[in-house]
Formats: sequence, structure tokens, C-alpha cells
Amino acid sequence: MRAAAVLVALVAMPLAAAIARPALAPSAAALPVWPGDVAKSRVRPPSAPPPRVGGTGPAPPAAWVETPSGPRWLAFSSFCWDGPREARCTDFLPESMRSDIPRIPSRPGEWVRFHLGFEAREILLFVGTRRVLRRTATDTLACRVSRAGLVGLRAYARRGRSASYVARIR
Repeated sequence: MRAAAVLVALVAMPLAAAIARPALAPSAAALPVWPGDVAKSRVRPPSAPPPRVGGTGPAPPAAWVETPSGPRWLAFSSFCWDGPREARCTDFLPESMRSDIPRIPSRPGEWVRFHLGFEAREILLFVGTRRVLRRTATDTLACRVSRAGLVGLRAYARRGRSASYVARIR
């Protein structure tokens, strides 16, 4: 499936070599001022209950995206996560076969900010199967939307933990 979305302009981080750089790469100061910008502790996840992973065993925390129109939960994708007594790796159906992938309202040019419930060693942002952005040692990733489509977020944490999330930007 060919990706129909591209997210560009990672704040304070160069784009992947395969992606053309925008004429004016924004700095952190160029981000819109949202309520969470003053203090990170004021940034709140969506008020709706977070998605849950069925079955038993450990699972990663839910992730969400902050947009000018409000926060939205992301859907879980594949992950490997451990708890005090056990570990679990789970693969989900391909996105084309799922009905639970959230549609995130956003327009070209708007900033979106992805939030994890944990600090990751590395976060990768995918459009379809193509990696477009990378950040290290963080729990957030901000970028600008250029058009609609399927977006995947993959995060690697300590102790071999990894979690993937997915959404459709529309």
C-alpha cells in the first residue's frame, strides 16, 4: 500500500536523508503556543479512556497525539513489553484489516505532537513503511502535517522494550 501522508519538519532534528528539507526549517520557538508549552506537566492526554490491549500480561502505556483541535489516543500496534514476572510480544493485524485505527483531524501546515507514556531511547515516525523522522531520549515528537494518510510511531525503551502505535491523519 502506498503511503498518502508525509509529516515533515521535526523540531531541532534533521529530517531523514531521503526526505527533502523544507525551505525554512522551524526552530522550537516556531511551534504554536499550546497550553502544554509552558510546563510539560500541564499537557494532558485525551479525557476518553485509553485503548486497552486484550488478554493478560504486560503491555506498554497508551500513546496519544496532540493537535490544535485537541488530543486523541493512538491505536496500539506490535509491541514487546515486560512486567515484574513475565514478558509479552504481540503482533496486530495489518492496518488495512483493522477498524480500530483512529482518524486524527488535522490540516496541512498544522503542527502535531506525539506523546508516549514512557521515555524512549529512540522514536521513529513512519509514513506507510517509510521512516521519515527520528528522535532519541525523549517521550515526545513534534512535526508538521503536509497531507492526510497512515502514520506509524515506533518507540524503543530500556530492557529491550518496544512499542508501536498507528493512526490516520485526515
